[in-house]
This record gives sequence, C-alpha cells and structure tokens, in this order.
Amino acid sequence: MKKIKTAKAKAWKHFSLYIRTRDCIKSNNSLESGFCYTCGRLYELKQQQAGHFLPGRNGKVLFDEDQCHLQCRGCNLFLNGNWPEYFKRMVREYGQDKVDQMLNTHKEVVKYTRQDYEEIANKYKEKYENLVKEYNLNH
Repeated sequence: MKKIKTAKAKAWKHFSLYIRTRDCIKSNNSLESGFCYTCGRLYELKQQQAGHFLPGRNGKVLFDEDQCHLQCRGCNLFLNGNWPEYFKRMVREYGQDKVDQMLNTHKEVVKYTRQDYEEIANKYKEKYENLVKEYNLNH
C-alpha cells in the first residue's frame, strides 16, 4: 500500500508537468519552452515551475488549474510568486470577479485521501498525454 505522501508527490508531478506544458504551448507554441507568467522571460520547460497565484499547498488551490501557471524559479521562489504581477495578470485573464472569488475561498481546506491523489495523478497524466498528442497532430 502506497503512503499518502508518495501518492501526493506523484499527483503533483503529473499536475505540474501538465501545467508547465500547457503554458509552454499557450505562451510560446512549443513543448520545450515558454514564457514565465509573471516576468515574461522565456525559459526551457525543465527550468520552469508550476507556480500558484495564492498560497495553500494543503488547501483547495493545490490542484486548481486556474490558479497555477508557468513561472520561472526567480519569480516563484525568490520573489514569493511575484504576486503583484501575478495579480495583475490574473485580473486581465480571468476578470476581477473570478479573482475576488479565488481570494475569498483560497483558504478552504481539502482533505485528500491516497485514492484522491492517485486519481489526480491519473487524470493529469492523461491530460498531459492528450495535450502532447494534440500538439503533435497540429504541428
């Protein structure tokens, strides 16, 4: 039986790869590189991270596709998410009402089970594979 910590790490691995690949395609029409959501610099996929708009790695935002985007290490880690730029970009992309809703609900706690994490891992592994397949069909 897998430990919950291992299942969570696997779920994050697949979710993060999906987010980073999604945003490389969206920002640079590439599987190999993309532009950081907050500073706009171009980096290779492997140098990028999946950075959250709002904190809460144990809350409902952890696997929220709308609140996680391609970020360089500098913005995500050293600038603590580069929140002022992230906020501006989120309002432009999603609108003030949706951002306000995110701000009001981001501290909600979600208790994931090992099975939940395994389902999340499978979901994002499949979404990633479909994304790459679709990209390759169109290029």
